[in-house]
Amino acid sequence: MGSSPIVAIHEKFQSLKQHYINDSNVSINLHHQEELAHLIYAGSDMFIIPSLFEPCGLTQMIALKYGSIPIVRKTGGLADTIVDVDTPGKCLSETNGYVFEAPTSSGIESALDRAFSCWFEHPDIWRQLMIHGMNKDFSWNVPSDAYLKLYKSMIQST
Repeated sequence: MGSSPIVAIHEKFQSLKQHYINDSNVSINLHHQEELAHLIYAGSDMFIIPSLFEPCGLTQMIALKYGSIPIVRKTGGLADTIVDVDTPGKCLSETNGYVFEAPTSSGIESALDRAFSCWFEHPDIWRQLMIHGMNKDFSWNVPSDAYLKLYKSMIQST
């Protein structure tokens, strides 16, 4: 589901839509439908976000709330919110997805291979990732408390 402002990409997906028009296993929707978006999140085990540029990134946070593990390119808000499962020095409870750096097919494949391996071979770890993701608080509660604490410390030091 979605669209692209890049004509060549839009045309490629339009062509794919026509190719798979009679395949009940494939659905290509080239416009946004809010209700369908929620169903896609809820029905997915993994959510691939290969953005070249991502100033904020709500997609991965929504995916986590639905228990879908994000597979993201390390950029912008994606890099700020997704901690790779294989990050040295991080325990599983501090991680929440799979990250790749190179915006190439081999970069995506590397992250997908690791995710598929976990999904198939370690379902208990996969379930823990899902639970951690669903419980992650991306609200302003924690940052606002930190800002308030900083503000109070600045007032007290003057």
